[in-house]
Amino acid sequence: MAILMNNTAHLIIVGGKRFIPRRPMDNVDIEKIKKQYPEVDSMIKAGQMVVQTKAQAKVIEAKEEAAEVEELKAYAKAHGIKTGRANTKESLMKAIKKAETEALEKKV
Repeated sequence: MAILMNNTAHLIIVGGKRFIPRRPMDNVDIEKIKKQYPEVDSMIKAGQMVVQTKAQAKVIEAKEEAAEVEELKAYAKAHGIKTGRANTKESLMKAIKKAETEALEKKV
């Protein structure tokens, strides 16, 4: 078993597994998937899907998390949403959702 990451901007579904862009999927039997789905082997060779170690996957996940946090902060700022001390993806999403819900309730 190994870690396989979708290195494209598109959702890839293979054998009932969903490979979300830039999200490592662990416990993948790569040889079995390549045997059943030859296009996966082609995608690996083309760099569209990447076989990784756990350490590599953690680094990529951390970078993606940081990028998402920055995007959420920019969204909040652009929409005048105060996020307080929120500095994680989850806390920022919660603050944004709360502010947007309150704004909708004021309109009603």
